[in-house]
Amino acid sequence: MLLSKEKKERIIFLLIIFIILYFSLIYRLYNIQVIQTNKFKEIAQQEHLTSFSIEGERGNIYDRNHKKLAVNVNA
Repeated sequence: MLLSKEKKERIIFLLIIFIILYFSLIYRLYNIQVIQTNKFKEIAQQEHLTSFSIEGERGNIYDRNHKKLAVNVNA
């Protein structure tokens, strides 16, 4: 099957677009993995070392008649 000149040009155009997208993706991955390594290490270290405490709020316990069986008391 012979391709017309117009189809060949379209195929070449699409191939060039895919190659450009592929190399831009490779560059982006290289940029993140190699060039910006220290930046992301610092961000990860800060997120890992951040500590905060969350006090759990306990609820009351009711029976089936909605009478309180146990009440939350601060210690």
